[in-house]
Amino acid sequence: MRYFTQEVQTDGNMKRTAGVKARDDVDSILMSKNWKPIQVSYAYKHSNKTIIDRTTDHFKVYNVWKDALGSLKANDVLLIQFPILNHSLLIEKLICRLKRRGIRIILLIHDLEILRKAVNKDATFVSKLRLNMEEKSILLLADNVIAHNPRMIDILKKIGVEQKRIVNLGIFDYLLPDSVQEKDTLSLEKPLIIAGNLRRNKAEYVYSLPASCNFNLYGIGYEAESRANIQYHGSFPPDELPDAMDGSFGLIWDGESAETCSGAYGRYLRINNPHKTSLYLACGIPVVIWKEAALSAFVEHHKCGILIESLHDYPEIISHISKNEYRSMCQNARKVSQRLRSGYYTLHALEQCGV
Repeated sequence: MRYFTQEVQTDGNMKRTAGVKARDDVDSILMSKNWKPIQVSYAYKHSNKTIIDRTTDHFKVYNVWKDALGSLKANDVLLIQFPILNHSLLIEKLICRLKRRGIRIILLIHDLEILRKAVNKDATFVSKLRLNMEEKSILLLADNVIAHNPRMIDILKKIGVEQKRIVNLGIFDYLLPDSVQEKDTLSLEKPLIIAGNLRRNKAEYVYSLPASCNFNLYGIGYEAESRANIQYHGSFPPDELPDAMDGSFGLIWDGESAETCSGAYGRYLRINNPHKTSLYLACGIPVVIWKEAALSAFVEHHKCGILIESLHDYPEIISHISKNEYRSMCQNARKVSQRLRSGYYTLHALEQCGV
């Protein structure tokens, strides 16, 4: 039998972020192919805790997972969306138990915190050590690891994951209701779209956008006033955001500066697949992406956007794009959209895993 874990947290604090959208879409795609969900449910509290409390939490999480997966049998396949939402140093122990019972483990990576949070300048030595213990050990145990792209695959190989166990996802799928239509009113003259987490500590670049082009902003945590060239439109649930967005291109950028993608979040673009790329393309919106981002190769291959070094270069580059060229990018974005909305990339990766 084929199973997947479906984590449920009871705090509900992620309603207006895309933080759970990617995981929910994977759940839906798997269920459409008769994979069986196994719910792993626990409350998540953000309050400060003592060392004893945190240690106790590791055991609580482990026991919840152990109980949820207790009925699995030899030759069953279990897909885990990685990393798990409630981190625990004891999940390695659980994976070892499952493998000894003859259960095949597939990890589908959403984020690698060892490459994002652990490289943050504010990260403590203890937190770096913990993230390495939590993530690296599990990656080395899995029978298959579904990675974002070739760059992430190279990093996994460097930490010891065998090439034959790694599968390339390509890009995250993005499911949308049939009622959400692909954009047919796109225009080169419209503003550049920025959608996502707009908090200053996550997207510092948003607060130093060039005055030479216009922007439409959508997302949580915006901390500034709209300006003549910047319009903030508020935040929307993931399934409502596509109808709300309006512009010419969707921007794939992150970090501290509009000059280049810098800082921990900016550097992370070099290896990960930002979910907002899938959002834009699922809506049929071509993208503008940092040329050093891992997904720039996908955009270039599918001719569904443009690559830039700096946001300050955008006005000059856009001035040399003809309406026919832009129309072609929109058509190519719609082709990719059809795949993203159907779960193509997830299902193709699972085929490569042989399940």
